[in-house]
Amino acid sequence: MFAGMRKLPGALALATLLIAAAPAAEVVVRSAPELSRAAREAQPGDRILVAPGVYPGVVISAQGIRAAPVLITALDPAAPPVFSGMIYAPGCSWVTFRRLLIRIGGESIVNGINADDAASGIPAKGLSFEQIGFAVEQGNGLKLAGVDEFSILECTFTSWSQTGLDLVGCHRGVIEGCRFETGQPVYHGIQIKGGSSDILVRGCRFDGPAERWINIGGGTDPDLFRPRDAPYEAARIRVEDNSIFGGRAAIAFDAAVDSAARMNLISDQRQFVFRILNSTRSRAGFQGCRNGVIERNLVSYRSDRIESVFNLGYGADWRSFRLAGNVWRDILGLRIPRFRGWLRWFLPSLWDLPSPEFDSDPAPSP
Repeated sequence: MFAGMRKLPGALALATLLIAAAPAAEVVVRSAPELSRAAREAQPGDRILVAPGVYPGVVISAQGIRAAPVLITALDPAAPPVFSGMIYAPGCSWVTFRRLLIRIGGESIVNGINADDAASGIPAKGLSFEQIGFAVEQGNGLKLAGVDEFSILECTFTSWSQTGLDLVGCHRGVIEGCRFETGQPVYHGIQIKGGSSDILVRGCRFDGPAERWINIGGGTDPDLFRPRDAPYEAARIRVEDNSIFGGRAAIAFDAAVDSAARMNLISDQRQFVFRILNSTRSRAGFQGCRNGVIERNLVSYRSDRIESVFNLGYGADWRSFRLAGNVWRDILGLRIPRFRGWLRWFLPSLWDLPSPEFDSDPAPSP
């Protein structure tokens, strides 16, 4: 008996390899019930091809494996299926959603796609969202809660009222090559909070009147943290090589630790460029906002349109932030932010940096 138990991990690995090597099935679906059933019955590696048409909301419960995810994609990439209701994916693992359109109108608040851990305490894993278009009149475009090892690639968000992409308690993910563009006021483009960690936001474009385009952290209900005892809203979040135009603020660090904004093109904000805040500070053992990095960003603004380059909130340790190699350009050529040394504490200015900057290279006035 004990010898057999010792061989069990090897047997499981062999079974996984056999499943991954088995020929994948392809199933064409033409209705929401067919899609739901096909996802529920799918084996690792299966491909579910969704025919052109308009589909209502649907529940997806698929289980793939790392080596052989289940794929849900358009039958015809030139005519992707349109979902007029929410796609809800509770407790899925290793599933790829590709080339779908989410178009939800009306006044009810709803998420375009909602994927979560089904309140089980066990993270959903390996979800990928690729080349999906989101247009949701009221609510969030894509919401993930309790999802690990995820990727969001080349998706387009053109309509939402709350957050285009909302992450709560998510870990080890990549958001790359996405577009967030809106002509209407919205809260956030991307929000990463609730104990989230180790997430990269890279090569995305943000354009329009958002409250905060990228919100690293936030103010989460204590019962929604994953894990429940996380001492931060967000940790080790990297925001790199993005283009951020407009909005009241470009990037906010809110009860976030060890996170960074690097090599971003930032332009034309209407209130602040960066915010360093601490909305969540009442929990025992909570670390608060600290140890951020802001470096090698190209920042352009009009000093007659914004209140200040930095908004520094009570309780945040903004002195622990490291600034290096940023280019600050006031279109009017009037106000380039500087760190004023010890005078910073006695005569604060709205145009002061929160900490000394290394290798600064202010752009010349036009």
